[in-house]
Parts: sequence; C-alpha cells; structure tokens
Amino acid sequence: MGLFSRLRELIDDDGGGIAVSAPVSGRLVPLASVPDPMFVEGVMGDGFGIWPDDDCVRAPVTGRVTAVIESRHAIGLTAADGTELIVHVGIDTVEMRGVGFSYLVRVGDEVRVGQRLLSFDRGAIRDAGHPDIVVTVFPGTLEGRRLDDLREPGEIAHGERVCVIGRVEG
Repeated sequence: MGLFSRLRELIDDDGGGIAVSAPVSGRLVPLASVPDPMFVEGVMGDGFGIWPDDDCVRAPVTGRVTAVIESRHAIGLTAADGTELIVHVGIDTVEMRGVGFSYLVRVGDEVRVGQRLLSFDRGAIRDAGHPDIVVTVFPGTLEGRRLDDLREPGEIAHGERVCVIGRVEG
C-alpha cells in the first residue's frame, strides 16, 4: 500500500472525522452479533467486534493509552481528537485474572495506528470457556458525532479501516 493510500485509510476524506482501524485480523461483525448483552445493548457504547485470527491487539487510532486494568483483558485509548475507545478481549475474561494476557504499553504512552498494545492467548481464553472475540467500543464520547462508513461484516486485516467517527451536521 502506498503512502497516499495509507493516509486515506487514516484520515476521512473530508477532514470531518477520524478513521478507526481493525485492532486485530479476523472476521468483523456488528456489535449486535457480540455474545454479550452489555455490548449488544450498547451499554458500553457503539462499536464493533472481530473474531480474531491472531493474538495481538494493535492500536486502532493514533493517540494515548489512558487505561489498563489488573486483569489485562482490555485497554483504554484516547485518540488525538479526544475520542475515547476501549478494546476488550473476550467475554467474561476478567474472570481469568490476567492469565494469558500481557500489556505491551503503559498508561500515558503515545501510540500510533498499528502499534502492538496487548497480547493474548486465544487457546487459554477458549480453555477457560470464554469466547475470544475482540470488541472495540466508544464509551459515551460520541455526543455530536457518529460512526460513519462502517465496513460490511467479513474478513479484515489489522490496520484496515473499519469506520470513521464523523461529526453530526446541524
């Protein structure tokens, strides 16, 4: 992929939003297909899920790491434009108490799209009886904005654009 193609992937063409890339490679699904009512009902915010083919979460936006938790199954980021997002690995994986998860960054670290953030053991997650879906949500920070250009479900590689956080007109 050329430089200009890559820039188009990262920035919305009209300059009115921020592009969000896939944090893992796998099968992209709508939030309504995630096997957890908290995500399906939008309690955690709008977003998407990916059934992973790999075992490493990469930064879906350029920004700063703003939250890590003791169980190491989720990471919070704030994009350069102030958009907050959470990348959450697995369903009910908090019960694993960090087994099979490793952070590769710390709170306060500046990150770039595609940078490795968190590794996880898909086999350990499945052995513990949990789905290994990776969910990206935007918790309550979309006031005045919306998810635009949400990619159709299907196979996706980490770093490919999933959606744009755009501004609501009016």
